[in-house]
Formats: sequence, C-alpha cells, structure tokens
Amino acid sequence: MAAREGYTPPIVTPQRIFVYSCAAVFAAALVRLVLFLAAPIDQQIGLIPDDAFYYLVPARHFAELGRWTFDGVAPATGFHLLYGYLLAGLFALAPRIGDPALFGVSAGTETLLFCASAALVARAVARDFGPPGALGVALAFTAPVALRQPTLLVESCFVLFAGSALLELFSRAGARAGPGLLAAAVALGLVGNLARSDFGIFPAAFFAASLAAGRRAQARLALAATLGAALGVALVTLHALHFSGSFLQGSARMKSHWAALLGYDVRGLIRWLVDVIAPRDAKWVGTRPLALVLLAGGAVGAFRAFGDRALRVPAWPLAAAAALSITGYVLLYGKTSSGVPPWYLANALPALAYVMGGVASWIPARAQLAALGLTALWAAQNTATSLQPFLPHQAAMKNAGEYLRTHPDLGLAAAWNAGIVSWYAGRDVVNLDGLVNDDIYAHAVGQTLFDYVCERGVSVIVDYSEMIDNPALALRGGHADGRLHRALRPLLDFTEDEPELRWTDTDLWLWRVDRSTCAASAASAGPRSP
Repeated sequence: MAAREGYTPPIVTPQRIFVYSCAAVFAAALVRLVLFLAAPIDQQIGLIPDDAFYYLVPARHFAELGRWTFDGVAPATGFHLLYGYLLAGLFALAPRIGDPALFGVSAGTETLLFCASAALVARAVARDFGPPGALGVALAFTAPVALRQPTLLVESCFVLFAGSALLELFSRAGARAGPGLLAAAVALGLVGNLARSDFGIFPAAFFAASLAAGRRAQARLALAATLGAALGVALVTLHALHFSGSFLQGSARMKSHWAALLGYDVRGLIRWLVDVIAPRDAKWVGTRPLALVLLAGGAVGAFRAFGDRALRVPAWPLAAAAALSITGYVLLYGKTSSGVPPWYLANALPALAYVMGGVASWIPARAQLAALGLTALWAAQNTATSLQPFLPHQAAMKNAGEYLRTHPDLGLAAAWNAGIVSWYAGRDVVNLDGLVNDDIYAHAVGQTLFDYVCERGVSVIVDYSEMIDNPALALRGGHADGRLHRALRPLLDFTEDEPELRWTDTDLWLWRVDRSTCAASAASAGPRSP
C-alpha cells in the first residue's frame, strides 16, 4: 500500500524504541568517558579500584622482565589472563605511557565493549520479545553500577562482551546450530574464561536450561561454549603452574582461605543485582524506584495479554536459562565472604538485562513514549551519579605512593592494599594480601606473615590501621599473633583531619618496621630444621 501524501510516521514505533534505547546507553557511556578523562586525578582515582593496579603493575613488570611479578621478586598469578596480557602488550609497545594516555586507551576500549554488549543483548531481546524490550536493556546498562564498569579498568567489560555475544548467539540459533555457530560458541567460551576464570558458569547454566526445555540447538551451542570455557580453565591452570609451581592462581588460593575463615554470605552479588534495579546512590527524588515502576508496568502488561500463560511464552526458556546463570553466580560469590566488588556484576549483567528486557517488552504501547522519556531521565541522572567517586579515600593512597617516590631512603615498602601505592611510588612495593604475591599463601595459613616481612627486609608498611587492628583481617592475613603489630612504629598519618580520606573510619599510616623485633623473633624461634 502506498504511503499517504504528507504522512509522518509516529514518533514511537517498535523499531524506534529499539534505536532510542540503544542510543541512550551509547550516549550515557560516551559522555561519561569524556567527563571521566577530563576529571582531576583524585576524582579518577576515586573511581578506579586498587585492584586495577594489580593488573597494571605486574603487566609492566612482565613487559620489562618477561615474568609475572608484582614486586620484582615474588611470582604473581592472581589476575585474569586476557586483560593482563593485553596490558603487557601495551606496555611493550609504549613502555613510558603516562596515566592520561593509559587511562584513555583502557577506558576507551572498555567503553566500546560496553556499548557493543548493550547492543548485542538488545538485539537478542528484540528477536525474542520484540524491539520495545530494549527499554529494559537500557535500564540495566545505565544503572550507576553498570555505567562504572568501563572506568574500573579491570576485566569487567571483556567479560560483559563475551557473555553478551554468547547470549545473542543463543538467541540467534533457532532450530539449527551449524558448524560456524558452534565454532563461534567455543571461541567465545574460551575468550570469556580467559577474561574471567569463572565465566564457564554462564554457558553451563544455559546448557542445562536449554536441554531441559528441549531447545537442542541452543543446548549444543551452550555445550560448545562450556567446552571452550573448560579449555580456558586448562590454560589458566597451566599458566599458574608455569609461573608459580601451583595449579591454582594465587588469588584463588587466598580467597578460598579467607572464605574458610570468614564463612559464607549469599548476599554479596545480590546487593549489586538490586543496585541495578534500584540504585542506592540515586540522588533525585523518585528516580530510585523508576526502573521498578517500568518493569512492573511490563509485568502487568504481560499478564493482561497472556493471563496464567504469561510464564509459558515460547521465548521464556532462554530467560529461564539467564535466571539460572544469575543464581549460579549468586551462589558462587557467596564464598567470597571478604566482599563482592562491583566488577563481579559483569558475569550476571547480560543475563539480568535480558530478563529485564523481556519484562519491559510488555509495557503497553500507549505507555511506551512515557517509558522512553523516563528511561532517558534515568540514564542522564545515573550518568552524573556514576561519576561521583565511590572510593574517595584512595586519593590518600596515591599521596602515600608519591611520598614513597620522593623518599627512597625509607627502604623496601609493603602494603596489603598495594596497587595504587606501588604505581605512584614508581618502585617495588611488596604485596601482603597475597592476591598478587604467590609467596603469601603459606604464611597466611601458618600465621607467619611477620616472619615473611622480616625475611624480605621490609622497612616500612603503608596501609590503613584497619588492616592491623581488625581481628578478622589479622586472622586472614596471617598476623593474628600480634608480632607484626608490636613491631610497627608510626611515622606519618596521610589522612589526619580529612575525613573523606579515611577508610572504615581509620587512618592511612606509614609505619616503620622495628628490625630489632625481627632479630629477637628469629632468636626465640631457634635454628630451623633443614
């Protein structure tokens, strides 16, 4: 039928809803990237976790020395391989790259992966539920905790991309899974696992759910991706064995030790999942429950359209698989009783966005224009919110590192939270938490960290007094006997009179290690057996 003369297409069509929703994510992520790169260094440091420097410091050492180490001596395997080797390649090409360029390359790359991930999930949702479902994807990807992912400068956006691409692949499979799709699934499973070593839970959950639902093509793809992830596990294991002599990465051993001491807490990842739907740091009145209101509208629309058959819509088996994968990560990260950081959300975000997209697709057509406007408001508000430093105390850690740089006479330094301190010190700092120091595990288990500090010749320790005074942290760190505490002499407080630089209401101190206590301890211990 020919179009009527003078006819103007409506502002809201299903396809335009899809385009506008994706545009909201892209605009929020790109604007945020520009503002992040233009921000003062203290604001940037307040948005980049110390763990990001657990990549940067070893990667620079690998580019220089050809081995993975944080302090130039002890082996370090506590990082995920894909991002670590990409950074090492960058340092090999540009060994003198400065912070502005380094942050720009890393955050820029991860922002592109973030936007591509949102587009891939939106395509899957549009295929399975209809284009308006992209509204739910936009809500998920423009939550503050999601928007922060590209500037965390860790592995998260590589994980996001692998999961989102697999999800789109599963959606595309239909009734057949040819050799090309199977090869792509294996490759994505491998890449995903090299991006994060627990990635295999994602395709394994899709395999189980697809098999139970009789989706054979999707089950075959998910099995192929799971096998690819298993190959990744083998490579990670061989890598750890080669560089440290252990089958397990140092960080995995340490976190397993902490979990054994501190117990199980299933709430860790749940907090971030809830934060996607109802951000705790939303500033404007009424914006926190906005996503919940829109999703509730979609749920009501689905039940009005299908009644008690709403949960038997043909596309829901893939959503059930997504929900199963989220459950798997919730249960796994319950073992991370030391805390679940925000970048752990990366494994679950594609699945959560897919489910949210499925629900949002049933927002009634007459309400979609309003829903689009509210989504744009949500994205704009959360872009501003996500740029507020959530780790403001880390500026003090940068200051401490710079102090060490200008005072080489202090000797060898050590820290539990050693990333930022080491990077800005411009010299080796011994890592004491064991995440990037494979020598620490035996001392943490044996409660002999003080002996290790003495053996390495550590002269000063820089960290928050919480690491010394908290009995639980002392127990997991291997210094609950109090010998290390008694050997420390305070030299300088980097947070005095500045409350925003304190962490857990404690100060960041520079302590001198009293070497006489090392000699006394060695004498009392007597000669070691050969």
